[in-house]
Amino acid sequence: MEPADSLPRAPRRPIPVWAKPLAAIFVWGAALYLLLNFFGSVKMVLLDFLAACALAAMLRPLTDRMPGPQWLRGAVVGLGFIVVVAAALAGLGWLLAKPVEKQMAQWPELRQHLDRLLESIGQRFGLHNLTVGTLLHRFATFATGGSSGEGASPAAGVAGAATRVISHTAEFASDLGVTLALVFVGSVYLLIERRGRLTEPLIQMVPMPRRADLGGFFADLEPQLRGWLVGVLFSMAIIGGLSWLGYWIVGLQFALPLAIFAGAAEIAPNIGALTATAVTALVAATQGPGILAGVLVVHSITLFIEAHFITPLIMRRAVDIPPVVTIFSVVLWAQILGFGGLILAIPLDLLIWTALDRFVRHSHAPNFVPDAPRSVPSLAREEGP
Repeated sequence: MEPADSLPRAPRRPIPVWAKPLAAIFVWGAALYLLLNFFGSVKMVLLDFLAACALAAMLRPLTDRMPGPQWLRGAVVGLGFIVVVAAALAGLGWLLAKPVEKQMAQWPELRQHLDRLLESIGQRFGLHNLTVGTLLHRFATFATGGSSGEGASPAAGVAGAATRVISHTAEFASDLGVTLALVFVGSVYLLIERRGRLTEPLIQMVPMPRRADLGGFFADLEPQLRGWLVGVLFSMAIIGGLSWLGYWIVGLQFALPLAIFAGAAEIAPNIGALTATAVTALVAATQGPGILAGVLVVHSITLFIEAHFITPLIMRRAVDIPPVVTIFSVVLWAQILGFGGLILAIPLDLLIWTALDRFVRHSHAPNFVPDAPRSVPSLAREEGP
C-alpha cells in the first residue's frame, strides 16, 4: 500500500483574486474623496447632477410613451413637471397660511410650556439653564462653528445665535434655490437629449473589453434611480397623510405642519423619521401626557406600516441594498458631503453598489460573457422624428 503522501491529488481550483479591480476602486474612491474635500464647490455640482439624473430617470417612461420628436416630448414632460410642482407648492402654501398664522400666535404660550418642560428635564438629569433659548444658542453654535460665548449673558448669547441662524438660513436658502434650478433645468436637458448622448463618449473612452460593462452599468443604474425616487415620493405621501390623520384624531396642535414635516423627513433615511418623532413628541409633551401618548402611538403605527408595508413593497423592490448598508452609509455621506449627502445617501449607495455588481462580481462570475448595454444606443443610431 502506497503512503498517503504519494497518492495523486486532484488539482486545486485557483481562488479568484479581486486585488486589481478592488485596488482600482480604492484609488478612484480616494481620488474622489480628496477632490470633494479640497474643492467644496464640486460637491454641490455632482450632487445636483445625480439628483437631476434621478428625476430624469423617473420621468423618462412618460417621454417614451408620448408621440413626436424627442426634444418636444422631453420639453413637455420636464416643463410640465416643473409647473405641477410649482402649483402644488403654491396650493400647499395657501392651505397652510391661515392655520400656521393662527397657531403661531400661540407660540409664546407654547414656548413657556417648553421652557418649563426642559427645565424639569434638566433638573432631573443635572443640566442647568436648559431652555428653548439656550438650545437654539447651542445648536446655532454647533451648526455655524461659532464660539460658545460662555462669558456673555444668556440674552446676548441668544441674540448672537439668532443672528448666525438668520445669516446661515439666508445662505442655505440661496444654495437651495441654485440647487433646485440646476436639478430641474438639468433634468429637462437630460429628457430633451436622446438616450445615450452623454454616456456614449464615456463608453468610447474605456478599453474595448470594458465597454460592455460600462454600458451595462449605465443601463442598470437608471431603473434603480427611478425606483428610489418613486419609492421616496410614495413614502412621503403615505407617511404624511397617516401622520396628519393620527395627529388630528389625538387632538395635537400644529397637526398639519408637523404632519408635513414628518412626510418631508422621509427623504432622509432613518434619521428623518427619528427627527420627526423627537420634534413631534417634544411639542406634544407641552399639551399633556395624553397627547404625548397618542402621538407616540401614532408614530409607532406609522413606523410599523413603513417597516412592514412601504419598505418591502416599494423601497425594497426598487432599491436592492441591504438595510444595514443604508443605515451606516447615511451617516458616512452626511459627514463627507453634508446635508446633500444625507438626502442623496441611497442614490450614492446605488451608484457604488451597481458599479461593484457590474465591474467586480458580475465580471468575475464563472463563464461570464459581457452583455450588451440595454439602454445605450449605437453611435450610428439617430432619434427619429
